[in-house]
Amino acid sequence: MRTSAVSPATKGRLEGLDGLRGLAMLGVIFCHLHVFNLGWTGLSSFFVLSGFLITRILMGDLQQSAGVGGYFKRYYIRRTLRVFPVYYAYLIALTIAAATVPALAKLQDELPAAFLYVYNFQSIVVPEHSRMLNHLWSLSVEEQFYLIWPWIIALVPRRHIPTVCLVLIAAGPVVREALTSMLFPALGAKPEVIPIYTYLTTASHFDAFAFGALINFVDWRPRTWHLLATIALAFTVGLLVNGSFGMDRLSFGWPLFMPRAHQYAWGYTLVNFFWFLVICAILAGGRIQRFFSLPVLDYLGKRSYSTYIIHYPVLGAFSAWWEGLLHAHGFLIGTAIFVPPYLAVVFALSAASYRFIEMPCNQLRDRFQARQDRARASRIAELRPAT
Repeated sequence: MRTSAVSPATKGRLEGLDGLRGLAMLGVIFCHLHVFNLGWTGLSSFFVLSGFLITRILMGDLQQSAGVGGYFKRYYIRRTLRVFPVYYAYLIALTIAAATVPALAKLQDELPAAFLYVYNFQSIVVPEHSRMLNHLWSLSVEEQFYLIWPWIIALVPRRHIPTVCLVLIAAGPVVREALTSMLFPALGAKPEVIPIYTYLTTASHFDAFAFGALINFVDWRPRTWHLLATIALAFTVGLLVNGSFGMDRLSFGWPLFMPRAHQYAWGYTLVNFFWFLVICAILAGGRIQRFFSLPVLDYLGKRSYSTYIIHYPVLGAFSAWWEGLLHAHGFLIGTAIFVPPYLAVVFALSAASYRFIEMPCNQLRDRFQARQDRARASRIAELRPAT
């Protein structure tokens, strides 16, 4: 494979990727509103994008650190400053609410799993869970990836990492099929929930991260027709597998959990491949990058982490009002009335979280990065022979 033009040592912001986050976040929001059921695939884009960016960062850290210890220190301090503040601020607020508001007291049973980033497994073991925490399963999957992947980058020679990625991609359908057909049935899970459990399991998404990591090692510049052809293929296959839209309104043959015709095994591979293509196309520049660099998408993308944490509990808080609107006006009109004020609250809260939590922590992370870079430059200067 040819080395990608996006070097891990390259610094600065990559145009268009925040816009991808923003569009994916909108898809997730409208999926939860039952308006655009295909929007669940936005989570897959987050996983693929994380695989690309984290691998890029890790290879840069390994190259710039004096040793493995410095590599891990550099990486985990920056990850902590990026991920933990908003997440734990939200959990601490919920902990206080659960201790003081009787209606939220049940959260106390679920919060420990969220604090430990194992909420995806909590969701499997305890099927009933709160809307205040349910969406955090995907952040648990990402954090578990963050714990494992740095070791692979540190221990595997760089030239072999693409092979590791390809092995993980090929293993993805096999792992999902084994979970669905063997492990969960052996554990006594009911057939109707097994695809859900498979989706929540971290091992089911490692091929998504691998697709993203692979972007660092390939130089492929997909054209628009490549994306359109992949969409057409997915649409055709989805309709053939699922027969019709049926109850899966606007899922285009790709319903959440994909329970039919072993779609849960191979379907995620095709979804992940599509997002792999999209990210490659954004990095290549041109009209696709310009689209994802639109100011509104860029704005939403920068705030997507806070938005993701906030949007689902706000939906839960407003659910009684929403259900009343649906009952009084029907789905279309009721949702049309509900969405503008709901989104206004979500985006206002996420903007505040970004301004007062994320931005200060990001600045602290950048200062730490700058100190590390200066220290490295000083060590290199000391090692140079005097002239």
